[in-house]
Amino acid sequence: MKYSFTTETPMEKTIDAALRRVKIRRELAEALSCESRAMRQYASCALLGVAEQNYEDVVEFAPEVFDALNRPEPMTRYQALRIINLFINHDARLIDKAFEDIETCLYDEESPNVRGSAFKVLAHYGSTTPKRSEKVWPSLSDAIRCGHRDVVFMDMVGDLITLLEGKCSPRVRMEASELFEFDVNSNDLALKKKAQYIVSLKPEE
Repeated sequence: MKYSFTTETPMEKTIDAALRRVKIRRELAEALSCESRAMRQYASCALLGVAEQNYEDVVEFAPEVFDALNRPEPMTRYQALRIINLFINHDARLIDKAFEDIETCLYDEESPNVRGSAFKVLAHYGSTTPKRSEKVWPSLSDAIRCGHRDVVFMDMVGDLITLLEGKCSPRVRMEASELFEFDVNSNDLALKKKAQYIVSLKPEE
């Protein structure tokens, strides 16, 4: 398929055009599944640029963005997750359609950015209702237990706090505080501070 842009088109030019014309946004969404890895990566970056300025312009292409989580290259998966995180601001129910693929990204073996972004999406989604917090908690708690040496571990802890400060169920707050009980004495001052805060959120019995 011939697009109105190439991978050599300045990104800002494509983003500006996409903000003004749905035709360009549709082409970008279609390019997420094209044969060219370079074009898929370009399209994902451009769509993210559009979503960051007006995520509602991209919501209608949610199916294409969700499908992009299955592309082989980490950058496309990463940018798709960043777009999906913005969708939650519009309607968190959209995420239900991609929940399993997002969970799969949480255990991505290639890219810490993909793992960290998937964690952020699930934490954001979980912060919207107590029921959703319980839905994401098994995966997030498992990622925390296994991820102490992950380069994005501290980012994950920060995103977990976002979940706990949101509309989180008391059970999840209780289990999160228990998960971090030993970290309150950590030699890592940054982790120690976050762990102490998480434990402080423990609901009163």
